[in-house]
Amino acid sequence: MKKAITVLVAFPLLTLIACQPTSTQNATAEFCGNLAKLEQAVNQMSNLTPASTVGDLRGADRAVDQAIANVRESAKRVKEARIDDLNQAYNNLDKTVNRLSNRQTLASAATSVQQAAAKVKSAKAQLDSSINCPR
Repeated sequence: MKKAITVLVAFPLLTLIACQPTSTQNATAEFCGNLAKLEQAVNQMSNLTPASTVGDLRGADRAVDQAIANVRESAKRVKEARIDDLNQAYNNLDKTVNRLSNRQTLASAATSVQQAAAKVKSAKAQLDSSINCPR
């Protein structure tokens, strides 16, 4: 009988402990990791050469889209994460890429894409600093 009562009392407690939200430290680490992946994706976009095609750029843009989605999702669990500037910079980069014609050469688009990508990197660096992400 005592075992049955112990199990009945212990089970809900274990369930509550197991269902606790991610710790702040884990959430911050995940957020910082997603920021690093975003930077990698933006760097890949910035490192395209004049020989690259607009199709290559659009592929790199899809990687940036996925990375920003992950940053946004993980930011929900880090109350200090203020991503408004990053969102604005990303939206500008996305518009810049989406305005390109498929017939346009990457050489002619490189400057505007690199400038927009630099703004994303700058906003990301500010977030790194404010959250104390490892470098």
